[in-house]
Amino acid sequence: MVSPVCPNTFTIVNTGTDEHTEDLLTIHEEQIAKLKEERKSKATILVAIRKYFQILEEQKELEVCIDPLSDHTLLIWLLGFCQ
Repeated sequence: MVSPVCPNTFTIVNTGTDEHTEDLLTIHEEQIAKLKEERKSKATILVAIRKYFQILEEQKELEVCIDPLSDHTLLIWLLGFCQ
């Protein structure tokens, strides 16, 4: 069952019993179908977001190569090595 307040949330249906009815199964299957469709519709944006985070990680690596003293772990290692 979809919450009327926030349509992207799923409200758990509590029937008060452990009995699994056809209606409950139907609701569950409909929600699975909606979520799969939503994931499919957002696939291109998710790929772009993954690429964005990959670029950020590469940028961090490049910044360390340009200015190795900006990497505190390298600086600590060098200080320990020089003692």
